[in-house]
Order: sequence, then C-alpha cells, then structure tokens
Amino acid sequence: SNECFVGQESINLRDGIDDELYSRQLLVYGRSAQRRLSDSHVMVIGSNGLAVEVVKNLALAGVGTLSLVPTNSLPTIGDSCLLGDSLSLNMYVRDINSHVNVINANESDIDNGENKYDIVISCDGNLKSNKQLNTKCRKSDVKFVACEVIGVCGYVFNDFLDSFTVEDEDGEVYKY
Repeated sequence: SNECFVGQESINLRDGIDDELYSRQLLVYGRSAQRRLSDSHVMVIGSNGLAVEVVKNLALAGVGTLSLVPTNSLPTIGDSCLLGDSLSLNMYVRDINSHVNVINANESDIDNGENKYDIVISCDGNLKSNKQLNTKCRKSDVKFVACEVIGVCGYVFNDFLDSFTVEDEDGEVYKY
C-alpha cells in the first residue's frame, strides 16, 4: 500500500516519498535526489547549537537515518532554546519529521562495519579529534565534514573523498 498513518492522518507515499511533506524539495531537487536523501545515513557529532541546527536541517530535508553522537561540550542556554519543548535532540527530530529514523551512536561505530554511513558531520571544534575522524572516515570510505562556529565566525572543512567530481555542464563562471 502507498498509505501510511501518522497519528490520525493518512499520508499518501509515492516511491516511499511523502509528496506533500517534501513538495518544495521535489520541485527543486527532483524525485531521484529526494530518494537518495531518504536512503542516506548521516552521523552528526556534537551537542552544541550548531549541531542542533545541522540536525534540524537534515531532518527537514528528509535524510533517512540520523545517528547522533553527543559530545562533552556543555549546551548553553541558547542551545537548549533551539529544541523548544523537546526534551532531547532525538525527540526534536521526531517532532519535526517522523519519517527520519534517529539512532544514538558512538564515534567508534564509523569503522566497526555495522553502520555504513554516507557522511559524518562533526560539529565538535576539536581540531585534533576532527583530523583523526577524517582519517578514520577515509579508511572506511565515508565522506567527512567538520564545522564550527565561534561568535560570528566559523569554518567548514569538506572531504568528499577522491572520487568526488563537480558536475558543471558548461564550465562557465556564474555571473550575478
């Protein structure tokens, strides 16, 4: 059947995708890209406000499985305000998108072979541990992103592995 029930509401799923929930994304990305998103498994490391924002955006985009690894960083008042009435990040994800599978995980899960992650995103600003994580991800053939925000400044490091290519149809520089 193509129907699924959330609460009392019936939702029509076509190809396992909720057309109503993802209608804007389907127009922009297309059905095949949305399918890839819903089939993906992402690990997010961190407990700070940046991690909450990353997790929120991944959940809204419709990532299939989110594995959450809390860190020892203490959340600030602003970080906990982002969760609203939810008591945990897991509940927050379930509240905003019930189609996303949420798992508690550990960094050691990256190389144990049980959970094949498509990408690991570290929102923990520890440079030494991020370097070790990137090495571990490369050995496991997993893409890696490290990011941090400090006040109004921040950085993002991407390692999409050696096979990553940019698909540019005409090679022209985009003009504003």
